[in-house]
Amino acid sequence: MGHTLKWLLLLLSLVLCTPSIEATSSTSTQRYKYKNAYATMMYVGTPRDYEFYIAVRVLVRSLSKLNVQADLVVIASIDVPLPWIRAL
Repeated sequence: MGHTLKWLLLLLSLVLCTPSIEATSSTSTQRYKYKNAYATMMYVGTPRDYEFYIAVRVLVRSLSKLNVQADLVVIASIDVPLPWIRAL
């Protein structure tokens, strides 16, 4: 298993096993509000990284505009460019 995938799986297991984790972004800190969440992972290292990034943006923005009754979570590996993370 690749080094990056191992870290992603570890991070995902920590997120799923920690009920009181706080959500942080570049603009705010807030507690999760809902019982359920839509979650996706974002990583780089494939020939289609930019297309995957666009797909994640479309997913997050679409769910946000639909006012879903769930938290929106993006788990990004450390090698994802910071401007991509900030754009979400």
